[in-house]
Amino acid sequence: MTAGGRCLSAEADGRRRRVRWQGPVGPSGADGRVRRRPAAERGRPRPGTSAEKCRLWPHRRVSGVRRWRVWSSVTQCHAAGGVLAGHGQFEGRGKVRAIGLSNHTPDLLEAAERIAHVDVIQPPFSAINRSAAAEIAWARAHGTGVIVYSPLQSGLLTGAFSAERVANLPADDWRAAHDDFTTGLAANLQLADALRPIAERHGSTLAEVAIAWALAWPGVTGAIVGARKPEQVGGWIGAGAVRLTPADLEEVAAAITASGAGTGAARP
Repeated sequence: MTAGGRCLSAEADGRRRRVRWQGPVGPSGADGRVRRRPAAERGRPRPGTSAEKCRLWPHRRVSGVRRWRVWSSVTQCHAAGGVLAGHGQFEGRGKVRAIGLSNHTPDLLEAAERIAHVDVIQPPFSAINRSAAAEIAWARAHGTGVIVYSPLQSGLLTGAFSAERVANLPADDWRAAHDDFTTGLAANLQLADALRPIAERHGSTLAEVAIAWALAWPGVTGAIVGARKPEQVGGWIGAGAVRLTPADLEEVAAAITASGAGTGAARP
């Protein structure tokens, strides 16, 4: 979902996330280990195109949500070292159109940028979890796109949750033990309620306002929004058309401060 209302898709399956470079290339190949060549070099482009559109290289595991394998640093990560360098070459040959990194801190992004230009990053970002503000600022300064994920913070910013519903979550539901749904629940629900008047003024849903807020953050290019049921899509599909005013954004910032919800700056 982008600010213009156009849906984006960036896929990275298990094979492509773990693809390896063959031979000693840069710091990652210093041990001389033989590594698999990237799919772009093996002549396996994405269906429907002669070049891969984007590769998202993950860095760390996000607490409470199963994400991707753990890599401790750019120099220890063969993808950000050898493969990133290799994909910089492939980009020049037209085999890779864009290089992306997911869940990398500014220092890792800076190190990666010295190897090859980072075209896009994918951090978590919402009105509750604003911890990626520094990464987004880095991307804006370097001409790098930003596709944020989890802008609804696992449903907390849809208006569908209440203290009663959370109390009745199954014991094996990861949310039942997560800070956002336990110690931080009251503040998060207070923030969600504060978005309702804005949604009413725009004739939109609370979820659409939450996504529009993320899209309005300077530097954000698009947002990845998930749905478990088809009917849930109807609750946020219009977010790209919602244009929050400066007064709206200030109202959200004030609500963030008043509620104490989440972490990170309330304003850019």
